[in-house]
Amino acid sequence: MVVVMNNIVQWAVVWILCGDQLCQANQYPDPRLVVLGSTGVGKSSLANVLVGRPHNYGGGIFRKGCFKVQSGSEAVTKATCADKANWLGNSSAPRFTVVDTPGFGEDIREENVHVKNMVNRFKNDLQYVHVFVILFKQTDNRMTAALWNMLNMFQTMFGPDFWKNAILEATHWSYSPRLTKIRQDGGMTEDIWAKQFNERLQKDFKFEFDLPAIFIDTFHNRKNREEVEKFQQNVDYLWKFGQSRLESPFWCTDIQLALSDISLLTDKVKDLEEENERKTREIENLNKTVVVYNQTVQENIRQGNVAPPTPEPVSSCNGSFSTAEFVLFIVGAFVLGILGTSFVLMWIINLRRISEKDEDPSDSDEENEVKQ
Repeated sequence: MVVVMNNIVQWAVVWILCGDQLCQANQYPDPRLVVLGSTGVGKSSLANVLVGRPHNYGGGIFRKGCFKVQSGSEAVTKATCADKANWLGNSSAPRFTVVDTPGFGEDIREENVHVKNMVNRFKNDLQYVHVFVILFKQTDNRMTAALWNMLNMFQTMFGPDFWKNAILEATHWSYSPRLTKIRQDGGMTEDIWAKQFNERLQKDFKFEFDLPAIFIDTFHNRKNREEVEKFQQNVDYLWKFGQSRLESPFWCTDIQLALSDISLLTDKVKDLEEENERKTREIENLNKTVVVYNQTVQENIRQGNVAPPTPEPVSSCNGSFSTAEFVLFIVGAFVLGILGTSFVLMWIINLRRISEKDEDPSDSDEENEVKQ
């Protein structure tokens, strides 16, 4: 009930602001789908297919690369562009709006410009969005730093509530028999892919519900019945999801200008580099000052205005010996060594003499016994 009342208030605000004239936001039929993703993931290709154009559409009348598809990883779309058409180009189908956006994760400076343009377009032109289609390549089964940074920037810019209107799209998910078998042999299915991404997103961005996932292959073989059926199933799911958000769109009035973490770090590095250059210039100026000072001192010495500095005598360390003292020490040690050796020799000789005297009486006693 609260959600319904909030939506009524939002629509009333738009109606009051528009007055009797056709509000600019009402120029875009509902539902309104915005495709988001990194450079080269296939945003423009998906947008073209949803309006009934070829997946490799060359851009036509659109400017700044909007809806233009070309091979390679270089970013083509340079602006946030909206297009209105019948669903899948079928004239009997309802009309809707699809918004193509620039890719993220390539050039930091261009990325900041893209973010500013996107915020301005969403707030002042579209005003509300029903579905954010977040595209990943099917091979992006792990969250890289670039992908995480992109999603973190989206959450910072749109706020955590934008996840309620988000749906995941795995691009390049071919349903050809050969590629389907390769995925099956590798243990990868639609459910496993969606589960892996939801677990990581819920952990990193703190929401507690599973995002739905679609697998629209814009390059599907239109002569293969299985691929055509899978394509139709996934686009039907996307349309139903958009219809389910008609009463609860995401209002863009409160979105904030957000810069990516990489951009902030880049600005910090730039500031540090400028500070380093400033310190280097200061050191160079100080070195020049020292050189000029030395030259001035030398010039004054030559002119006799200043006495040359006299070197202070180097004093010996306390407790060290002079050469004469060292020689006397060696001689004294030598003499003491000789005296000590003599004393030991004399002591040994006296001991031998004493022992010989002790043995003489016994020898004389033996001689007297023989004589008797």
